[in-house]
Amino acid sequence: MIVCLADDLTGLVELAAQCADRGIRGAAYFDAGRVPPGTTHPVLFVNLACRDGKGPAARRRVTDVIGALAAKPISHLYLKVDSVARGPLAWMLRGVVDVTGTPSVPLLVANPATGRATRRGRIFVNGTLLHRTAFARDPLHAMTQSSLPDILAGQKARLSVALAADAQTSARVIVLDGASPGDVRRAAAAWSRSLAAAGAAPFGVELIRRWVKTRGAPFAVPQPPPFDRVLAVVGTQHPAGDALAAEFRAMGGASVRLGAPPVAAALPLLLQAPRRVTDPREVRRALAATACRLVSDLHPAGLMVIGGETAQTLLAALGISTARPVRSVGCFAELAVQGNDKSLPRRLWFKPGSYHDPEASLGALFDRGR
Repeated sequence: MIVCLADDLTGLVELAAQCADRGIRGAAYFDAGRVPPGTTHPVLFVNLACRDGKGPAARRRVTDVIGALAAKPISHLYLKVDSVARGPLAWMLRGVVDVTGTPSVPLLVANPATGRATRRGRIFVNGTLLHRTAFARDPLHAMTQSSLPDILAGQKARLSVALAADAQTSARVIVLDGASPGDVRRAAAAWSRSLAAAGAAPFGVELIRRWVKTRGAPFAVPQPPPFDRVLAVVGTQHPAGDALAAEFRAMGGASVRLGAPPVAAALPLLLQAPRRVTDPREVRRALAATACRLVSDLHPAGLMVIGGETAQTLLAALGISTARPVRSVGCFAELAVQGNDKSLPRRLWFKPGSYHDPEASLGALFDRGR
């Protein structure tokens, strides 16, 4: 069994959907505590939900989840992390090292498709050093350094780190460089014998397709539900949320902000967070509560959620803990809800945070003529 851990939900579905594109069968679990101990899936994608957590707690989360799954032999472990190294990365890596005992863990955070590159251990975003970008002003994870070894050292997880170009045999984490898809493929080929590895989605996909023993053709995907049976929930304050709402309206849907005067409740409908947010957690809870009522009243066949924390809160409120990765469509990850509960939406879509291409978003999913 191959286990893929992700520090947040959108990173989880990004990796899972891209693996599904390559015929890699698996199951995604949105809550690490809800993974059945006897699961027989060849590949598990498990959300740790620890990006905003404290360092030691993130390490414990990794070791606890792996310990709970150890009843079935684990052949390989991949830790999917943020492509600009936000979150308690060093502590999660420490957990991987501790639980697997592997001599060294290769780490490649580059994601060329979104302009994220690593050169001599320094992270670049669209050619600009990380600490000179908007990520330096991130309200939760201000990235004021660009050197990945320095970022890891600053978290004080007592973890030896070295660049691949001058790696010492005693280093437990080897930082790899990458600026193109070819770089990522070559790194995966060079490290395919590793029992454990970490990085962004592209490195994970390339490693997993080498680790997995059997692959099928990409899933025969049933037609997605028509646009007029879709509920969308937007929790992010990023301009991409406004762009999606505008496209939603242009396709004939209605959109309303939480707290605004109510509109006639009919699908397709997009529910969006208010423009001014003082308590993000309270807004997420209110969005989830309103969305649950809409699901109960309108019975949407498809649910789109933009914003990782919003998705985590809403899925928990709906009782959806697992889904089958189906495919990636443009900038969306698509999953299918399993089980016999017909009151739940059967198709889920998420938009990983690094994919903010405003073009061909909803149009990639739905035929405008429907």
